Amino acid sequence: MSLDALMDVIAYNELPVTLSGGDPLFHPEQVAQLTARIKDELGYNIWLYTGFTWEQIVATPRLLAALEHIDVVVDGPFILAQRDTSLHFRGSANQRIIDVQQSLATGKVSTITL
Repeated sequence: MSLDALMDVIAYNELPVTLSGGDPLFHPEQVAQLTARIKDELGYNIWLYTGFTWEQIVATPRLLAALEHIDVVVDGPFILAQRDTSLHFRGSANQRIIDVQQSLATGKVSTITL
C-alpha cells in the first residue's frame, strides 16, 4: 500500500492513530515520514507502542528523529511476569506512558498517569 493510499484510509476513519505491533521503530524513517504527514495534513493525535525504552530511543538518533510528530509513546517490552490487566493502555507494569513532546522539551521523561 502506498503512503498516499494509507493516508486516505487514515483520513477516512477520522480517528487518532496508534502505531504498534512488529515494533514500528524497526522502521524509524518510514514512521517519521508517515507521522509527519498525519500531523501536517490531518492534525491527529499519534500514539506509538515500542519495545524500546525511552532511554534507548533518546540515545539513538535514528529512533529519536522518528518521534518528532508523536504525541505519546508506550515504552518497554511486554513482560509476562509483570502483566497487569488493571493498567490502562499498557500490558505490563514496566511499561510507561510518556508525553513525548513534554519529555523532549524538558529533557526529562514526563509520564502520563491514568
